[in-house]
This record gives sequence, structure tokens and C-alpha cells, in this order.
Amino acid sequence: MTGARGTGLWERFGPDALRVLGELRAAGFRTVQLQWTRGWLVSAPGQPEGQARLACRPATVAAWVYLMLHDRGPTTAFCATGNSGGAAQASYMLSHYGLSEILSAVVATGGPPMGRIDLGCIRDDPANRSLWYPPQGTARLIDLGFGFPEDGTGPCSRSDASFRERFQEASIAFGNWQYVYPKTMVWFVFGQNDLSNAVPQGIIYYEQLRQEGSPLIRMETVPNTPHDVPSSREGAERVRDILLSECRPRCQ
Repeated sequence: MTGARGTGLWERFGPDALRVLGELRAAGFRTVQLQWTRGWLVSAPGQPEGQARLACRPATVAAWVYLMLHDRGPTTAFCATGNSGGAAQASYMLSHYGLSEILSAVVATGGPPMGRIDLGCIRDDPANRSLWYPPQGTARLIDLGFGFPEDGTGPCSRSDASFRERFQEASIAFGNWQYVYPKTMVWFVFGQNDLSNAVPQGIIYYEQLRQEGSPLIRMETVPNTPHDVPSSREGAERVRDILLSECRPRCQ
């Protein structure tokens, strides 16, 4: 799963990502890509759904792939990877939609950037500056999930504190959701050269899992790698290696 609206395919990250896809298939993986026409995080105009509710879309597709395309059996596993907004799609599957029951491993690269949407949108505390969404960039993408146009008039772009509770409800790592996954390895991979808010936002989710006691979590930083982790040789090969080692059946 790719970032932002999720309208791209994984090979858009470049030749190393494409090569790794082929290597995973050669190793016996069946790969399925999720590509959206308009974007998974776009709400209908005037409908303040929020990203957590909109994430029912990728969660529904993942469940369908598991039921209809996955060769289920005692020796097979079902796993997911996504970069940036794609990491958010996979993370919501675990936190809000119960897919830890079917996912043996999730490799979240370059994110998820929606750990705490409220702290990214409401830019009133300098202590949280590293989490802030740029008003001319990510903030407008967040606004789409609340039924606003991508023109800077939405609540995230305007840092509207009256939306605080809605932003919190839309976040991955806020509230009484599921943060312990006994049978799912969740491996966070960040690029050494990534200076975006996606890194601290993703770490919020990692820390939530750690504090709740989820037993199978890892986090690492890959050298010579930007925000789009699979776009570098080191990043693409690290995703490959994690899937090769961790995408396997686990007993509770």
C-alpha cells in the first residue's frame, strides 16, 4: 500500500521496489496490491467521517483478500506492508478493525503519520512541533477525511481547536482500541533521511503498543533512505527481509 491517498502502486517507488516484489514472488509469496481511484481517506463533501472510520475501506478489502484469494492453511501466513499513508491503512486494520486475528505480520514503513491527528492538526503547543502537519501539505489531506475540500479551508489547515475531539477519535493511537496483538509482528521501519512528521507520528503508535504490552513489536531506522522507504535499495531490501523472516504462522 502506498502513501497519501493510496492511488499509486508499490513499483512507483522505483526499480528496487519492483525488484523486491519479484524476489518475494520467487520466494513463494502471492502479492496483492491495493490501489484506490480517489483515495481511501476521502470523505463525501460535508461528511466529517474522519480517517478511523474511512479506514473501514482498506480493512474490508484486506478481509476480502484473506477470504477469497489467500491460500489458508496451517503453513501459510497473511501479511501486509504499507508506506506512509499505506502504513496508516495497515495500522488501522490492527487498531480499529480486529485484523490482528488474520495478519501474521505488518511492516509499517515511513509512518503511520496519523498516530495522533489532533496533535498534528492543532498547532498550539511548540512542544509538539515535530508532529505538526504542514498547512499547505498533509493538513489539507487530513481535511479531505472530514468532508472539506483540499483548499486550505478545512479544520486541520486552519488548526481549528473546536475539532480536537474529532481529530482524537480519528487517530490511530487514541482511545480504547486494540493495541495488543499476540499473534502479529508489527515492525516499524523509518528512513534515516526522513525529517517529516511521519516519523514522530509513527513512533507514537509504536510507543502505544509498547506501553500496552504488545509482545511482537520492532522499530528500526534504515540508512541512506528517505520518507519513501521502499524507494532506496536498503529500504526495499529491508522490507523484503522482514517479510521473509516474519511472515509466518504464529500460535497464540
